Amino acid sequence: KKYVVALGCLFLMAMIGLSVKMFDERPQINVAIESSNQPFSFEQQGKITGFDAELMEAIAGKIGVKIVYRPIALENMFEAIEKGYADVAVGSLSVTEDRKKLVSFTVPYIEDGGLSALVKGRKITTASELAGLIVGVDGGSTGELLAKGVDGAQVRPYLSNIDMARDF
Repeated sequence: KKYVVALGCLFLMAMIGLSVKMFDERPQINVAIESSNQPFSFEQQGKITGFDAELMEAIAGKIGVKIVYRPIALENMFEAIEKGYADVAVGSLSVTEDRKKLVSFTVPYIEDGGLSALVKGRKITTASELAGLIVGVDGGSTGELLAKGVDGAQVRPYLSNIDMARDF
């Protein structure tokens, strides 16, 4: 008898959970997000989480919409909006004059300033010192544009920080 009650409760909980998802009539917003950029956005147990995702969820709660994440490489973010695959994009998106021609930006909510990792003992203080070196960058980032402006730097764009870390 206990098992029947327990199974009945589990079934009822599952049905309630499904009905909430099935009958969620809130408007949907498709969000382009680069899902391998810890701690800002990453997948954990099949769900996108991190600072950017939590920020979007908070905004969605305030304006009454549901979010559908569209994981996409940084280099394709603006094209995804332009072609209607996503309504908005969230992530480490630097504001540039060229990008302002494509999309509208919010007031920046974080300034990360970029990141570099070097061989132990190597010191680089100017961009020109990258000449002759292999420079890994996020594909489509402003970091890629800057690195390509250094004469002699061998610039390798990557789809994710994880891919870049594995290669180096």
